[in-house]
Amino acid sequence: MKASYTVKKFTKKEDIDFSSVPHAKIDTFMWASGGYEPVAYAQLAYVPNDAFYLRVAAKEADPLARYTGKSVPVCTDSALEFFVRFDNTSLRYLNIETNANGAVLAELGTSRHGREDISDLFDAEPAREGDEWCVYSKVTVEQIEKLFGISRDILKSGYKFFANFYKCGDQTAVPHYGMWNPVKTENPDYHCPEHFGELVIE
Repeated sequence: MKASYTVKKFTKKEDIDFSSVPHAKIDTFMWASGGYEPVAYAQLAYVPNDAFYLRVAAKEADPLARYTGKSVPVCTDSALEFFVRFDNTSLRYLNIETNANGAVLAELGTSRHGREDISDLFDAEPAREGDEWCVYSKVTVEQIEKLFGISRDILKSGYKFFANFYKCGDQTAVPHYGMWNPVKTENPDYHCPEHFGELVIE
């Protein structure tokens, strides 16, 4: 059974209060036997005709963060990732991967192979909040229209689309692979749009 998450709506960006936005808990860990399962979660808010605003967070005192800038392999650091399909008629999906420095890898395609690097289109703002490191980013409605070929008019209350949230660290002291919706593959593979969970706009 796929996980389901309600995307909270706000009238404008300045109204967004992440303390009132539900958590999508990244609490299913697979494929690695090291036993490292940090608390991690994602939050997604929507401002109609503006953007989807994302906050991802993990409780790690000293996350591995070697990379800076864009188009870098942040999944080898301690990383938080958002994979999303906004168009329900296609398996094309966007992945936005970030580390505690705010480094970004963003790509578009229908599978792991042949993906288009579009990292320059996205920014990530890192922060330390209490015992968590977190990253703020967004996907604008204009970007969704251009990248997915859909109209913003369908992005309204009740619209369902599909995504997954991940926590990983391929080259960390203890490699780990966490996810919000389980990915039922034998080997580590986040590039599985058929295993995304369901998101519904409030």
